[in-house]
Amino acid sequence: MAIEHILTDADTPQSLALKYGVDWKTIVDYNSLEYPYFLDSKEAYEKLYASGYLTVTRELYQSDLIFYKGSQFATKIDAQGIRKIYEVVEDTTIPAGQATGYVFVRCVNFGTFGNTIAHSITQPYKLHTSVGQYISTLTITNELPFDNGTDATVKFTGQAIYIPSEGDDTDVQLISNVDTYLNMLGGEDFELAEDGDMTEDDFGDIGTKIGLENIKQAIKHRLMSERGSLPHHPEYGTRLHELIGKAQMPYINKLMELDIEEALSYEDRISSYTVNAVEVQGTSILVDLTLEINKVGENFRLQLDF
Repeated sequence: MAIEHILTDADTPQSLALKYGVDWKTIVDYNSLEYPYFLDSKEAYEKLYASGYLTVTRELYQSDLIFYKGSQFATKIDAQGIRKIYEVVEDTTIPAGQATGYVFVRCVNFGTFGNTIAHSITQPYKLHTSVGQYISTLTITNELPFDNGTDATVKFTGQAIYIPSEGDDTDVQLISNVDTYLNMLGGEDFELAEDGDMTEDDFGDIGTKIGLENIKQAIKHRLMSERGSLPHHPEYGTRLHELIGKAQMPYINKLMELDIEEALSYEDRISSYTVNAVEVQGTSILVDLTLEINKVGENFRLQLDF
């Protein structure tokens, strides 16, 4: 059976090849990785998300205009109901006496989704500036296309990578005990109630989840956590909470689906996933998912209400 290795910042395919005595290309192929293979979270954010400069022009420039980190601009809603959103990466100032400046932004969604043609990012979306949220004389455009977003399959620091042993095969027939495999893959963690408190088992000890049930719990926590709530894991969580209360236009549900799919792409214990339905009811989001466990092909359905 393959060896599970948790990646550190120092790991490369070549260093793992030396450590485990396996050709580095075999490791890459076994895990279906694409160049650059391994990235830490910061590198992934910088290299895989579409980014570029916006040209921002204002008519009134008697004072500095600061766009704070996290301000958002967007494309218009397209025929499929999709709006692409881009965040300001760091505080940017257009000085007093200067009408035009350049603001570096990065798409909030992973991969090629954020690529877009020139002059398509024209809308203020959620602005946080030194003069307030609304600037009526603002003109925005991306003079060049954004084409650097990529869907490369890579692993991040802290994720598991599998080192094949001689004669190893990923077919389910070679996993002699599926339950044992699922328990090992899912691991064991504290069981949390709906309100976040720990539970008790039948013997008065702290309740736990193991194997498949722990995978389900971990996925639920990933989807229900706010993106950015864990400073050292900026990719963890979703932005679903930002969409609660929005008017239910078709693009809102599509944005929620894309956000869920991006969050699930970081969960290396599942090999595939399908978002069956996403529905907003008042202040709740109902999510219906079908997921497949890595290497055993076992499907399970997960329905969440948050």
